[in-house]
Amino acid sequence: MSWRVRHRVAAVVLAGLLVSPAANAQDGAMWRDQYGRSMEFEFLGGGGGRPAAFATPANEMARLFDRICLKTSGALDSVAAAAEAEGFQIKITGAPVGKNQPESSMLLASKPGAVVSQTSRLLEFGFTQCNLTFYTPLRPSEDEVMSAAVAAIGREPDNTATKIKPNGKPNNRFLPEWRFTDANGKQYVAQFSVMKSNAYMPGDRVLFGLREVLEKKS
Repeated sequence: MSWRVRHRVAAVVLAGLLVSPAANAQDGAMWRDQYGRSMEFEFLGGGGGRPAAFATPANEMARLFDRICLKTSGALDSVAAAAEAEGFQIKITGAPVGKNQPESSMLLASKPGAVVSQTSRLLEFGFTQCNLTFYTPLRPSEDEVMSAAVAAIGREPDNTATKIKPNGKPNNRFLPEWRFTDANGKQYVAQFSVMKSNAYMPGDRVLFGLREVLEKKS
């Protein structure tokens, strides 16, 4: 199996793997790496294309993210049940991990203009994550999505203080983050990105993501 990783700004081809222009984006699913950067994977011979744009209000985006990812801590069975209850069509398949390693489980769920993607291991990214990608005909503003996220989560981002640099200028790299701890003590971070269509990732979209934060090994 061959695949391509597309980061938010640049396309990165993994060394030693053949990438074909016939590869399909996996149902429009998106993911995040351990640094919170957004990615789009393409696999040869599998998956469908991106869904058609659909007008989903920002408050509905945030509500679905809270219901499907936050309240489930991204656990596969719980995500599947929550997504199905919200009218998503569920598909669970294998996710590539690495050479000579067994595949992990990957959930892809879709409804008009929206895709849920969940896994606990994808390539070298060995942590649980749950994402909702919304494809929209009219891209909402960052402020609109922020207000919806704050209302759904119930508090301002935990890193709000970094929105402004020490010199008083806006931090153009600011990405809002909400931190969570589940009943088992696992740490998670939630983020959203409003993304403009570009050559690497066509289609205006909003990506909400929850990912497990692993402790750094000393």
